[in-house]
Amino acid sequence: DGDGEDREGVEGEEEERKRRERERELWERVMVKSVTRMVAGVYAQVALFLTLTTQVHLLGGNLFAEGGGGRRHGMDKKSNEDEEASSYQTTHRIVLTRTYERLFDRGTEALTKAVESAASNALEGWDVTDPSAMYTTKEEFGRGIQCIRDIVEERGSRIKRGRGCLVHFVVPPDGTFQSEIHDEQALHIMEETWDLLESPAFAAAEKNCLDFMFDILQEEGWGTIFLCGDENFSDRKWTARPLAQVVTQLRRAAATLYGQASTMSEEIWGHNPNIYIPRMERLPSVLELGDASFN
Repeated sequence: DGDGEDREGVEGEEEERKRRERERELWERVMVKSVTRMVAGVYAQVALFLTLTTQVHLLGGNLFAEGGGGRRHGMDKKSNEDEEASSYQTTHRIVLTRTYERLFDRGTEALTKAVESAASNALEGWDVTDPSAMYTTKEEFGRGIQCIRDIVEERGSRIKRGRGCLVHFVVPPDGTFQSEIHDEQALHIMEETWDLLESPAFAAAEKNCLDFMFDILQEEGWGTIFLCGDENFSDRKWTARPLAQVVTQLRRAAATLYGQASTMSEEIWGHNPNIYIPRMERLPSVLELGDASFN
């Protein structure tokens, strides 16, 4: 009887150990997925914003140049103008469609996988179920996010190349799009687009936009989880929080990226725009990218 009780005790301990391990693994997956969703949202938004900024200015510059500086000669016939306008629309539609096919079809998925891999490495050892490491501070969590950024953005090597870290999620491999585009003007604009996206001007704008958005995410997003007492912008105080509490609130923190304007701002920016886009548009490096793309 004693041996049977001992055996049951050992089996019970083993079952409890397995249960705790399953719980730990589940929390680890939830943590990595939650952080990945939040961080990948920043990268995807910046990639989309800068690509659109580049192409809108590039298409506008081409249209301006083709129009003789925006002025049509009086002797031009209306039929020719209509025909040219239709040609421009077709070309621009091809350019925009092909660009975002790459970003949304494969680029976003590849970006998410890259961030998830970086998060798994950066957050290794963070155990929600470990009583000795149950709490985390704003500074510790911030170091984890920064570590993910360092991995994804390949800090150091990217600066030497003068190339943005998001480019390969947008630009297709060499030679994969030429055979699919039969509009020569569209093909020319696409090649110009890739050149601009691989330029130092784009890399500088990318870095500034990422720094700006990650600062917003921290100060107005996940950082507020660590606020102590009432939120007072003039005298903020922080406290450690259970890691499980932080993880479960990251989805709300990620919504910060898509903050909407007030009713008063809507009169200026339209219906419920992202309030951070106009601020990114005014960053000096983004203005320089727009000028380089237009000219």
